Amino acid sequence: VKANDVTATTTNSNVKIKGNGTGVVSLGDGNLLFPDADGSSGQAITTNASGQLAFSTISSAHTEETPLATTSGTQITFGSLPSGITEIIIACEGVSNTTTVDWFLELGDAGGLETSGYLSSTMAIENSAQVGIKGASNFVLKNVNAAAATSNILIRLNLVDASAFLWSFESTCINATGTVAEEITIGGGFKALTAELTQVSVNVVSGAFDLGTVHCLHR
Repeated sequence: VKANDVTATTTNSNVKIKGNGTGVVSLGDGNLLFPDADGSSGQAITTNASGQLAFSTISSAHTEETPLATTSGTQITFGSLPSGITEIIIACEGVSNTTTVDWFLELGDAGGLETSGYLSSTMAIENSAQVGIKGASNFVLKNVNAAAATSNILIRLNLVDASAFLWSFESTCINATGTVAEEITIGGGFKALTAELTQVSVNVVSGAFDLGTVHCLHR
């Protein structure tokens, strides 16, 4: 030990610091307590915000809910999403409905799906024509299209402010078949929930879904 330096006396050797008995190494002004054993391969050191460090498994992969068929009904709901998620991806694959109406997305918590407080804007582009749609009661996913026309939609939801339960929304819809198969609908917006998000629902205004599948992934 010399001044502010601790140096090994043997060339190219490590400096070993350890506690006595069951004691562990405590370093720094924050008295950070280091784990006394190695973790598993791929783990990282994390903190509990109270000075205790530990080896933890860090996962960035999405968890997929069981896909739901869109072959009947007006509402496709993933109603038991786990707590603590900050990102949701929803993919509507080859979905169609029986009538010519808009499709929309609702978010909800333990109190149910919420039908107000949305800040949403959607633009449908068909050749040289554009149609703008604003939503306050939901997120609009697609503009009206012919009955039985199929669409593919990619939706992304991100938790912006956990204390306010505020989520951002963005979506892209491409009509795969129908009288306006070249139409693209792009949307974005925000929604603050009353409590933590637990459910999301893809809906049609009227008629019923009659084809396709909806996938939901989250992390």
